[in-house]
Amino acid sequence: MQTLKEYVETLSHSSDKRIQKFRFQERNYWLKQLEKRQGKLWFIKTRSAADSLKREIKALLTLQGKDIPVSPVVLYSATYMVLEDTGEPLNQYLLQETLSDKERLFVLTQAAQALAHLHTQGLCHGRPALRDITWDGEKIHFIDLENFPHKKITHKQCMYDLLIFIHALYRGRVSTLLSNTLIEKVILAYRQAGGEAIWQSARNLCRRHRWLYSLLWFARHRGGPNNDLRPIRKVFELFYKY
Repeated sequence: MQTLKEYVETLSHSSDKRIQKFRFQERNYWLKQLEKRQGKLWFIKTRSAADSLKREIKALLTLQGKDIPVSPVVLYSATYMVLEDTGEPLNQYLLQETLSDKERLFVLTQAAQALAHLHTQGLCHGRPALRDITWDGEKIHFIDLENFPHKKITHKQCMYDLLIFIHALYRGRVSTLLSNTLIEKVILAYRQAGGEAIWQSARNLCRRHRWLYSLLWFARHRGGPNNDLRPIRKVFELFYKY
């Protein structure tokens, strides 16, 4: 009988897809391979593809060992890693038309509390956008940890984590389904789960950069929910309410 490793080796050699879902012995997995960089990616990304993959594997194994909800690493090599399937990314899951506001609030509250728990452990994700958080129907998991800082993690890095998470709530198609009241409840859940000090730091940062909000206000009619201008302005407005 073919082993999982044998199946993955065959799959990785026969497919150029960087990330793909597959099924083996009635279980779902994700295969992530080295990124094949072309054009501007060579200049935008400072680390080699091999180094980025190595760092992400190390991050996942580190957090796994600290009982942080990340997608478990099943197999890995210098050119790929295999993760257990932990559900849909939130930026896709929350778009389901059958979901009620109450259900969206519950899932996002779970995500906010998981992020706060990560921060109270002196850890951070590096880029906790909704596409990098999954929901399997019972539990939140963090994925895509290429930006995980392996050196000493600072309070400031956790603060930026929070800002990225809030920004994601105001960005893309998901933002059209989330009311301001719902978002405020999600952020309150983060604060009550141990994130108050980080929240206050983010609030102070936004207040010190009020001049930036003024510039964004003049550009308020440019850029829809898929553009970063509107979401950044919304983040400022959220903090100014408190």
